[in-house]
Amino acid sequence: MTLIVETNDNANAKMLAAMLRNLNFVTAVTWKPEKKNKQNSSIAKQKTLTDEDWILPGRPATDEEIELMLDECEQGISISAEESKENNFKQFKAWQKKNLK
Repeated sequence: MTLIVETNDNANAKMLAAMLRNLNFVTAVTWKPEKKNKQNSSIAKQKTLTDEDWILPGRPATDEEIELMLDECEQGISISAEESKENNFKQFKAWQKKNLK
């Protein structure tokens, strides 16, 4: 079976090829770098991300996306460190009781 993958730049293609070569079930990896073209640069291909895909490996966030993320974080639910610690201990004790009989 053959799988064809396109990446946004040569560096990411090299990294992906190296990772694939390390998988036991992969029999061969062929890498064919493309010539650089200003119109095909990764920056030209970037689009605004949706809620489902805003975190993609290798894609830098735009200033607008960073500001939006920071605004969402500031408006989100916040708890104190002590509340977080207590909740984590409760969950850990429940896990211990369930899994370490």
